Amino acid sequence: MFALFDAVDALYGTPAGAACGLDALLEHRVPAGLLRHTGGGPVLGVRPDFQLVPEGGGYRLVATELEICPSAQGFAHAMQLGYGLAPELARTYAAMLGGRELPVICASAWSEFLFDQLAFCRALAAAGARARVLCDLPLATLDDTIRRGLRWQPPLFGVRQLPPGWDPDLPGRIARYGLAPETPTLPSR
Repeated sequence: MFALFDAVDALYGTPAGAACGLDALLEHRVPAGLLRHTGGGPVLGVRPDFQLVPEGGGYRLVATELEICPSAQGFAHAMQLGYGLAPELARTYAAMLGGRELPVICASAWSEFLFDQLAFCRALAAAGARARVLCDLPLATLDDTIRRGLRWQPPLFGVRQLPPGWDPDLPGRIARYGLAPETPTLPSR
């Protein structure tokens, strides 16, 4: 699997990658501003998605896909802390980054995971690493669509209705939970 990632990285952006359609496939519907944040280098981790499939009165765990995009590190870090485990995930990531910044791409279509990613950025900062969430929409636009009920609406990941006291104030919640970035600017590359 990692050899495949290496081969894709070696072909992407070359005449051969363009000729075989690889470049078009990888860039399909990707905002141009996000493409500049991608770069060469080996894939160092894979995240499997799992589902429980009913089987014979019980359940069987099935891997449904393998992804290289970050997801649920904030939840995993919170669970490590909540269960009194050593918070090794953030420290391990920080060591793996070796001083490099981790850009986390947040597509507005999956923006429900924004707090998870911001929490992991905060955990990385505490471990001495730097990460930044880059979204395909300005925060004000994302906030507006949430407030107007166009995003983050049930049914969503098992949530059948919004909980009592649901707070749609995205910037307020980011500030209240200490998840705001150190500076409001994006890195230039």
